[in-house]
Amino acid sequence: MHEHSVPKIFKENGISKNDKVKSLDYSQKKLLSLYSVFTKTKNIVFDLSGEVSVGAIKTFDFVKNEIKNDGAAILIDWAGSDVKDKCSKVIAIEWLIEPKKR
Repeated sequence: MHEHSVPKIFKENGISKNDKVKSLDYSQKKLLSLYSVFTKTKNIVFDLSGEVSVGAIKTFDFVKNEIKNDGAAILIDWAGSDVKDKCSKVIAIEWLIEPKKR
């Protein structure tokens, strides 16, 4: 990458080099974290917890795009149908234990 080039993830999500991480919204922070992981590997386990529907779809689509060539992703703990239909395989856990009452 050239010194002055800006990664697509920044342009598409309204992040500039002058932004402080603490001032980014939750989805922007999550995308930035995922982007840093994808600079090292194309295999990831991730979740969409804490994201609103639009942010979750954007994050899911970002990961799907990053793994399309020889990558793999496992999405954990997502019951939303917004992205479930976009997954190549869905495996549901059938719990054999009762949850502990607090």
